[in-house]
Amino acid sequence: MTRTLLVAALFLGGCGTTLTVVSDPSEPPVVAICKTPAERAARPAPMVAGTPVGRIPTTAPPGFPAGTIGRSVNGEPIVATDFGSGPARVYLIGLIHGSETPGLEALPALQPTLAHEADAWGATVRVVANMNPDGHARKRRGNARGVDLNRNWPASNFRPSRSWGREPASEPEVAAVLADMRSFRPDVLIVFHSISRGGPFVNFDGPHPAPRLAAAFADAARAAGGGDWTVVPDMGYPTPGSLGTWAGIDSGIPTLTIEFESRHPHDAAARATIAGVRGVLRAMDGPDTVRAEERSP
Repeated sequence: MTRTLLVAALFLGGCGTTLTVVSDPSEPPVVAICKTPAERAARPAPMVAGTPVGRIPTTAPPGFPAGTIGRSVNGEPIVATDFGSGPARVYLIGLIHGSETPGLEALPALQPTLAHEADAWGATVRVVANMNPDGHARKRRGNARGVDLNRNWPASNFRPSRSWGREPASEPEVAAVLADMRSFRPDVLIVFHSISRGGPFVNFDGPHPAPRLAAAFADAARAAGGGDWTVVPDMGYPTPGSLGTWAGIDSGIPTLTIEFESRHPHDAAARATIAGVRGVLRAMDGPDTVRAEERSP
């Protein structure tokens, strides 16, 4: 079914008053929205530290392609949303462990920024907000079968177990995101986590520019008042079958693991998320960034 909605020109930044929603009752809506050439060419304004919390957007505007890429063990949709259409390709996962929610809760603040700035940074950003809806609903780390989705990837160090899966990508959530990521072919992967001690920090895996991008996120997040962010190159414990190992080490995709504090204040997490992702997009212009098409398949 196709519906036409009228909205205020001010809300759309002056690009027009019509957006078309193509909807299926069983799927998330796919919405087309226009942007003026001036909007696409404009460079984003820098993040200003100390911006009042009330000025941080708390909801994402409609108007960007979204679709279900798979379903959880319990049949809940796993949804990907694209922002921008530039050549730099970033894949962002807001939640992989169901009990680690600060990054997921900060995403509504980030999405309007991506909606208005991704093209200006020359990027396409695909956001999978929640790849573990069953675990999130139960406030548990693993999925509905109790499998840790960050130990179920086809990494060279995968080890089968009850809590890690009988084989790589045995869990539908991992299989869905793995297939989507292989199709999308990101230049950079960003994954949100939280940790009870030692946070907030950015861990990284993979080749250059991973260390530089990790520093860009941490520096920008700290400058924006999002917490005392640092870069931690080594988690200090084994991570068999992890997304970072498969993507960063085995597949050569620079991978940033963003570790919020488990009780990260919401406004600080929102500031860190907006500023940190902006910092990464800015830093992707560096000469050591290797595009997906330049890597071995």
